[in-house]
Amino acid sequence: MPRAASEENLKTMAQQLTEPLRRRHESLWPKVGRIAEVARELPSLEPAERKAVVAELAGFLRGELRLHAEAEEAWLYPEIALQLRHPFSLAGMAFDHRLLEEQVEALEAAELDDVPAVQELLFRIYTTLEIHFRKEEEVYLPMLEYEYESSSVASIAQSMARYELGEPVHDVRPDIDLEARDFPRRGLPAEKLAYLLQYAVLAPSSHNSQPWRFRLRDDAVELLADRSRALPVVDPDDRELTMSCGAALLTLRAAIRQHGLMPEVELLPDGSDPDLLARVRLGERRPPARADRLLFWAISARQTNRNAFEPRPVPEELLAELRLAVEEEGAQVKIFEHDEDRRRLADLVAEADKRQFADGSFRRELAAWMHRSRRRSRDGMPIESLHIPKPIDPIAPFVVRTFDVGRGVAAHDRKIADGSPVLAVLGTPGDEPRDWLIAGQALARLLLRAAQDGVSASFLNQPIEVAELRAPVSELARIGVPQIVLRMGYGPPVKPTPRRPLSDVVQLDEE
Repeated sequence: MPRAASEENLKTMAQQLTEPLRRRHESLWPKVGRIAEVARELPSLEPAERKAVVAELAGFLRGELRLHAEAEEAWLYPEIALQLRHPFSLAGMAFDHRLLEEQVEALEAAELDDVPAVQELLFRIYTTLEIHFRKEEEVYLPMLEYEYESSSVASIAQSMARYELGEPVHDVRPDIDLEARDFPRRGLPAEKLAYLLQYAVLAPSSHNSQPWRFRLRDDAVELLADRSRALPVVDPDDRELTMSCGAALLTLRAAIRQHGLMPEVELLPDGSDPDLLARVRLGERRPPARADRLLFWAISARQTNRNAFEPRPVPEELLAELRLAVEEEGAQVKIFEHDEDRRRLADLVAEADKRQFADGSFRRELAAWMHRSRRRSRDGMPIESLHIPKPIDPIAPFVVRTFDVGRGVAAHDRKIADGSPVLAVLGTPGDEPRDWLIAGQALARLLLRAAQDGVSASFLNQPIEVAELRAPVSELARIGVPQIVLRMGYGPPVKPTPRRPLSDVVQLDEE
């Protein structure tokens, strides 16, 4: 076969891939051509006829053609932009849509007795559409023809067709693989978000309760509070639960940036649904900066470390960066530098320990989340991470549940606080769910930045959990409303705590 014929066959085969998209243009073209016909006929039409035919054209432009443009921007253009490797590479095509919208508005506002002006508008609209269609067919569709699999292009065409018909598009969403090993760069937003959630669930949470759920929609993921995993004794207002979800939100944001996208986040997007804490969409493409890459790397490096820390100090330069990281998330952090303030905070931690362990309900709740191994549920606090004395290790939950060991715990926590290079309190301007989400995100960012330099952390939130002791912490820290007390320093390596499988925390929207 001659080379020219071979190349022609390849071209024909490639064009068959985008045939559904080309056929849609063919179906629209007679109605587009009608615009030019009306423009030519306009001087010969009676006023009533002019009004009727212009209304007909406006109906097509505002209806069928507008839906087609919206479908292109939702499905077609983002995929072509991936080939061109720049989020704004299709901005010119989207601009055509904006220009067309302005022209239609001008047509609707035009004085129909001014026939030359209306003719000019109609010819401008026709020319805009003719050029726009040719650019798509001759410049952009070939990029899909040579780079994409047929199933991917078919999915784009099917989604666009369903949208233009007013049918629910999520019905054509492919099955979501929650165990995907590679980021689906050419997948739909829901597929990408499903992949990224494997990092979100690595965030810290109170008692490792992992009190979050994620609901995948067509182009977004919703973060919901899982109240079934609440801690009603230690956290009666779900403050720590909400902060845990905020930490998962920041971790998801970090994963999105690593993969070259900008996260678009709405906090508390539905006032009628208190469980819906945030909605996240994938925004424009933007290569991750070095700081983004380091933050992402730290997701797997960060682990809560309850060991005693080494005496060496944390560098002031790093502490300054941690303060800045927290402030950029809308929160504040007070790092205690004076020995007297450190002792007062350690005393408050010890006093809170005594009060909490004197409460049988608190002990029962704590013991319920302690375990030796939870291979099925993969949550809670492994006993090995709590550094319980070996003789009572096998019966630790029973001991905690049955006996008031508050004095011993208080002595241990006072000692471990005194020996920590850094004691800090993280606070927010207010004390509402939005503030708690901000605190959780600020905490996660602080922990990830610290982990980059090998600095570990664990929590001493007891004096904030005891209502009567929260005010003294606030007076000591002077940073608004205290939300978290933590200690930081250099400690030995620790094992990761278990995490629930994604299938337990992710659901697909069925609406």
